[in-house]
Amino acid sequence: VEWIPYNQLNDIKEIDKDDYSIICSAIWTDGPLKYNYDKIERIRMPNKKVALKYLVDSNNIINEFLNEAKSYTIENDDHSNIITIYGISQDIDTKGYIMVLQDCYCENCGKIYTGKRYKWCNPCQINNLKQNFASWTSGNEKVDKFIQKAQLKIDKLDDAIFEWIPYNQFDYIKEMGTTLYSAIWMNGPLCYNYDKMEWKRNPNEKINLIFYDNSFKLTNDEFLKEDNSSLFESDDFDIKIYGVSQISETKNYILILQDCYCEYFAETHEIAAM
Repeated sequence: VEWIPYNQLNDIKEIDKDDYSIICSAIWTDGPLKYNYDKIERIRMPNKKVALKYLVDSNNIINEFLNEAKSYTIENDDHSNIITIYGISQDIDTKGYIMVLQDCYCENCGKIYTGKRYKWCNPCQINNLKQNFASWTSGNEKVDKFIQKAQLKIDKLDDAIFEWIPYNQFDYIKEMGTTLYSAIWMNGPLCYNYDKMEWKRNPNEKINLIFYDNSFKLTNDEFLKEDNSSLFESDDFDIKIYGVSQISETKNYILILQDCYCEYFAETHEIAAM
């Protein structure tokens, strides 16, 4: 933790505000000290994006300010749930003290990132999915509601975003078993790009399809009931289910899964048919 002159903080933008505090983003010109294992010394990380936390009237409540500053960690660990504090500064105009923290506040909603290492905000993700509900439909209200509910269960970056997938998105469909097929999904699933820190599609993804013929009325099946989560949760397998589709000619439904080895067919089918 160090004293950081206020003129080191540039491009200050307010993110969130309440009766107790103000949260801003900023660029710290010199940046924090970080240990360089190659040079065996601490070096500065210049032009580091940081968060600034102002407490209202902090120059008159210095004890409260310092107590809150102590609640943060000095360890620079992106995996920890505890926020790292780099130092303290002071506004040259108001004389109010400022905590200089790691960049961990979502610029859309002002809340702490769900995954601060990769700047992912789960509430904003859920809100974006909700706003997108009107842009697609399966043509069946019950299936739409099932997909919407599945989308809102996302709570970590590795989760698959369950979707309605048009059947014309599938190419090179090959039979692997009685109801199991492999195919190429042209647009591909939505996956979080950890380098760009955004959701991107992986085009031409190989996937598995489970076909439901007339003996399986998908819209009446057990896993479409509101209280059934077995389709997405299994103690034995970690299989990503990408969504639902429908054959345009027969109107039969299809489940789209990640590419699984053929030896898992029986277990995979059992999970999907629950």
